[in-house]
Amino acid sequence: MNASGLGQHYRKYSRFNAADAEFHQTIVASANNQVFSQAYQDLQPHIHYARLYLSRGVEEEAQVTAEHQAILKGFRDGDGTAARDAVIAHLEAARSRLLKSAAIARARVGEARRPKKR
Repeated sequence: MNASGLGQHYRKYSRFNAADAEFHQTIVASANNQVFSQAYQDLQPHIHYARLYLSRGVEEEAQVTAEHQAILKGFRDGDGTAARDAVIAHLEAARSRLLKSAAIARARVGEARRPKKR
C-alpha cells in the first residue's frame, strides 16, 4: 500500500484499493468461514463505490497502512487480543473517515443546489 503513491490519479488509487482489498480478504479468509468470506467479497464493490463517489480525494494512506501493520503484527505475534483491538481501531477510524467524507460531499451538493446570488 505504501508503494501505491496514492493520489488523485486513478491508477494509483486502483493500486491502493487492490492492496487494501487483498489485505482485508486475507484476514477474512483466515477465519476459514466460507460464508463470511463470500459476504466480504460481495461487499467489495460497494466499499469502492463509497470511496469514489463520496469525494474522498486522497485517502490517509500512511494512517491506513499503519492500521493494517498493527493488525498484521497481532496476527504474526499470535496475539489475538492485539489483533482484535487493532481491527476494531481500524474499523472505527475507517468509519470516521468515511463519515467525514460523506459530510463534505453532502455540503458540496448543498452548495451546488443553492441559488446563486445576483
